[in-house]
Parts: sequence; C-alpha cells; structure tokens
Amino acid sequence: MNIGAGWIVALRLGVHLLSIVSLLIITRVLTPEDYGIVVLAMSFYAIVNVVTTFDLPLLQNQQATKDDYNTAWSLRSTHRNKLTDWLLSYRKPD
Repeated sequence: MNIGAGWIVALRLGVHLLSIVSLLIITRVLTPEDYGIVVLAMSFYAIVNVVTTFDLPLLQNQQATKDDYNTAWSLRSTHRNKLTDWLLSYRKPD
C-alpha cells in the first residue's frame, strides 16, 4: 500500500472517530427534540456530501495533474462552505 494512501485512510478514520465523539457529547447536551433535528441535519449533510464528492474520480485517474487536484480541492471546499451556510440558514433564531 502506498504511504500516501495510508495517511488518507488514517486521517479519514480520525475524522470519523471525532465525529462519533462529538455526537456522543451532543447527545448529553441536547434535549431529545433538538437531538432529532441535529441528527436529521447531519444525515442530510452526509448524503449530499457523498453524492457530490469531487475527488473520487481523481483517485482512479493515473494521469491526474496537480491542477486537477487543486480544482477538486477548490470545488469541494466551496461546496462544503455553501452547504454549511445553507444548513445554518435554516436554524431557528435565538
């Protein structure tokens, strides 16, 4: 296995573990009604994130250039920012 691929796998596992820990903390802080809303939002975010993944085709392309990777990173970063803004726009006012 390539060392770079090992780092990617390790980083993704770390991100998922942090997500699980944060979810456990959220369950202790929120009421059941609020927790349900958070779970629905997180589920929607995960589905949209999987559907609009821009970097998977690059992993299969052996001739991908640095510009291709930079474009995929920029698209994914913009996508995540816009999706986060959209989800935050539907929150209840304080």
